[in-house]
Amino acid sequence: MSDWKAFCDLDIENSEDKLVLQELSRFNWGAFGLTWIWGLFNGVFDKTIAAFVLFVLFLAVLLMHYPSFLLELIVLFFIVFAIYCGQKGNVWVYDKKQVEDLSEFLEVQKKWTEVTAGIFICICILFLALCSYVWSKFSMVFTSYGRGKLIMKPLANVVIKYDKVKPLKDGKDVAKLLLKISGGGHPKLVPYGSSGVMYEHVLAKDNKNVFALTFYKENTCSVKKRNCYIYYYEALQGDTLKAKAKVYYDDNGDIKFVEINDKD
Repeated sequence: MSDWKAFCDLDIENSEDKLVLQELSRFNWGAFGLTWIWGLFNGVFDKTIAAFVLFVLFLAVLLMHYPSFLLELIVLFFIVFAIYCGQKGNVWVYDKKQVEDLSEFLEVQKKWTEVTAGIFICICILFLALCSYVWSKFSMVFTSYGRGKLIMKPLANVVIKYDKVKPLKDGKDVAKLLLKISGGGHPKLVPYGSSGVMYEHVLAKDNKNVFALTFYKENTCSVKKRNCYIYYYEALQGDTLKAKAKVYYDDNGDIKFVEINDKD
């Protein structure tokens, strides 16, 4: 372009101006995805400062634990303004920098689009990885072995911790220890045999889940010798109480889980 014209002065009837108008009317994904960051590096931060303010407000509300609807409202405003930035981004930079080389200008904005796409892909990958991790943990509750593992691991750690301070001679000592430290907390543990504990989770009248654990420990125990273990039993909604999993543990904190099949 030989003579620069402001966006508002471009004439759609003029073929050269029409081409510029068409290019500037394209959606700017960099401005949409990076809003105030894009504005800062493109010299139009004053146009995108509202996005920065909303971003700061979001962090403040999140850290101050304000009601969740405020976060939702801020996110909604941010998305709406981000769309507005995407629609107006090209025009803002064009007028601010009085762009004469349109092809160079579009090439720069293309790079911003690529950066935005790269960041978005990274966020998606991290989100999927997080979902996969959460699901791997949450899905455990759908199997008896998984439930047993979730319950037994912290118990095994508790046993190991206390055993280092005051050696526990056998399973009876372990059961007594857990009954003592539960102290009427939730879930309420009760004795199960001579070396076990049990608790019930009432779902409704005449409908409850029962969970139990039994313990065995010799003075010298190891995973290799398999002479220290916790058995996990469960009975869901009136079923017969059966062993579902066991864990071997040693005084060094090594823990090994084994699933018990109904045939075992």
